[in-house]
Amino acid sequence: MQRRCVAGFSRYFNAFNRSNSSILCFNQRSLSTKAATTLKTHDDKQQTVKAFDEMPHPPYWPIFLGLPHAIKHKAGTQFHKYLTMNRKELGKIYRSDSPSFTIVTVFDPADVEKFYRMDGKWPKRFNVESWKDYRKVRGIASGMITSEDEEWSRTRKAVDKLMMRPKEIFKYTPQLNAVADDAIQHLVKSVPTGPPNTLSDILFHWALESAGTVLFEKRMDCLSEKKDPEIEEFIQAVHDFLLHTQNLFFVPLKLAKFLRLRIYKEFIQANDTMFRVGRKYVDMKLKEINQNIEHDSVVFV
Repeated sequence: MQRRCVAGFSRYFNAFNRSNSSILCFNQRSLSTKAATTLKTHDDKQQTVKAFDEMPHPPYWPIFLGLPHAIKHKAGTQFHKYLTMNRKELGKIYRSDSPSFTIVTVFDPADVEKFYRMDGKWPKRFNVESWKDYRKVRGIASGMITSEDEEWSRTRKAVDKLMMRPKEIFKYTPQLNAVADDAIQHLVKSVPTGPPNTLSDILFHWALESAGTVLFEKRMDCLSEKKDPEIEEFIQAVHDFLLHTQNLFFVPLKLAKFLRLRIYKEFIQANDTMFRVGRKYVDMKLKEINQNIEHDSVVFV
């Protein structure tokens, strides 16, 4: 099995019990360190680094590795509690292995900083295999979210010219404030009779509405009490997409595809719905832009 972990953090493994901080960072890069080695630090001091295989981890089972332990402690629905438990038992750096991948979890902000400072010209981003696979199956370009290296850099630079400039972001403030006001009003109305999960539902709808407002410059009415059926379908699709993305972390993707597992089929269906509705709003915006060009109006970039 290919080992994947946070690049660079093996250098600090020998001090993993030093801090009580609680920042989580995870990324991936292949490692094959099975023996201790010696490295030079930035001030030319020699530092002995423990082997990757010596890194602490939750209890392992044959074949399934750490997956049964994660399921037993409800990592899927109570991940924050699972992290807290592992932090107390394993220390500030530990690894979690499943049949399909290995993740290294890091809690010390100083180590997180060192990791990012050591990254190369193009950051090695967390590979969500199921996302890439869907785009490949449907013949969709990678885009900024699933691309890597130079391709990612080109896409990111194009977005940076608009979205990373504070003066450009400020233009969306009135619209986003309106979305936030609607979310607060919706929350206030639901307080007397709302179930315990009301807040998380409203925040989920608020996040979708905010994203749509920026991406499409159009309200999708995710916070409306009487939603369009298509928007209801879109909201459910996003929910299923996130849920099954998480589930497919614990099941090898090739196995899920071969067996046509329900989580894989629902994952594909959710993606299809998101892209279908998303394209509809993009097409609406392009049509509006073309009409504005014809009338010499201000055009959205």
